[in-house]
Amino acid sequence: MMREYHVRICEGLGVQLPGSTRHLQTHAVQRNPTYYIAKERCWQMLSVRVIRVISSARRSLPRESTIACAAISNAVGRDDLNSGAGTPDMVPLSCGPMPRGNCPKNREQEMSAGFVQTSRAFAYNNAWANYRLLTACVNLSQEDFETERTGFFPSLQMTLNHICVVDLFYVDALEGGWLGPKAWENHVPYPSLPELRRAQAAVDNRLIVVCNTLTPDLLGGIARVNRGARVQTERRDRLLMHLFQHQIHHRGQAHAMLSGTAIKPPQLDEFFSIAEAPLRAIEFDRLGWTEETVWGP
Repeated sequence: MMREYHVRICEGLGVQLPGSTRHLQTHAVQRNPTYYIAKERCWQMLSVRVIRVISSARRSLPRESTIACAAISNAVGRDDLNSGAGTPDMVPLSCGPMPRGNCPKNREQEMSAGFVQTSRAFAYNNAWANYRLLTACVNLSQEDFETERTGFFPSLQMTLNHICVVDLFYVDALEGGWLGPKAWENHVPYPSLPELRRAQAAVDNRLIVVCNTLTPDLLGGIARVNRGARVQTERRDRLLMHLFQHQIHHRGQAHAMLSGTAIKPPQLDEFFSIAEAPLRAIEFDRLGWTEETVWGP
């Protein structure tokens, strides 16, 4: 039997199937509720069909509205659909939470505070990973530091300088500065490791200050980035995530390059897990941190 499903996209955060503890998931919402219909016999097809219906409707929405492709997760079972049991013929699926008025205010505040804390933790993790990597690199000779190796920037010197230069570019923008492309006028501004370590530690601390002063409103606010010929406007949270991704990407390349030397690369593939706190305690002490510095009391 063919069944009809109404999918409602509305503003908010939680997503729930009325009359059930089963949930849907969505990643974006639009301001005004809109309804879409999907008809399918089979559960596996249902989620795909709803996603396609929502996606194809995107072009007809007002410009200021945004909509996500909702993924239906355990909303109804395949056996229920085939047997006609379990759900009525017309199933209202509230995709996106309930209207904002029904979304507890304290829940929204908790989520916003959580995003701020996540950004802070990423800033500390970035500084700690750079500290670990550059401390290991100190044991390289200048020749090893400059030697050509396989990588997008073909030496440890060039790769690590690139990380620092791009950090300077974005951190300046996050601080409200206007440094712009001048940041990379010199692609290797710190030719020796001692110089690079000092410069990287300084910009890492600036990024920590930026993240320590974030509020939910600031995190969701707009940052202006001087691109020379144009001005990029970007949400601050998205700009931060881009910066953290860039750092991790190029640190991984430097880590691989270091594997080709006599120096053992440090572990960089964990994110402050509780169980490994004792293993980083000495480094935290040298950096002047405690676990509470990162996560709060």
